[in-house]
Amino acid sequence: MQSNKELPAVNIIKEENKKPGTSDWLIKVPFDTCSYPDHEFCRRKQIEGYCSQTSVKGGEALSIFVSADPASDYSLHIYRMGYYGDKGGRLMKIFKNLRGKPQAVPEADKQTNFFECKWDTAVTPTIPKDRKQQLCV
Repeated sequence: MQSNKELPAVNIIKEENKKPGTSDWLIKVPFDTCSYPDHEFCRRKQIEGYCSQTSVKGGEALSIFVSADPASDYSLHIYRMGYYGDKGGRLMKIFKNLRGKPQAVPEADKQTNFFECKWDTAVTPTIPKDRKQQLCV
């Protein structure tokens, strides 16, 4: 009988990536939606969003911020990024019947050209503790 020290280590990333994936996370819009010279600042005011973090661990919260102009209802799909049979992501959660509203667009920092939005939070899900580190979109 093998002791625990002799058992092969399970690669949790490989095991996770064996699960069914989807490419539904890809945004399907025409590439050339903004004309030069304003292409660097292309926005889609109808709906925009960002997350408080790019990667979260089990037990941590992830705040998601959304602006919709004009105000409108939307659903939010959260995907874990990974291989998943070359699909690139796995659907983790859907939030339905959310109400988006226009949120203020800040001026760019004059030295860094960095924009820091201070939008109201749309949702703040907590990642289940049994989940390992996740990159979500």
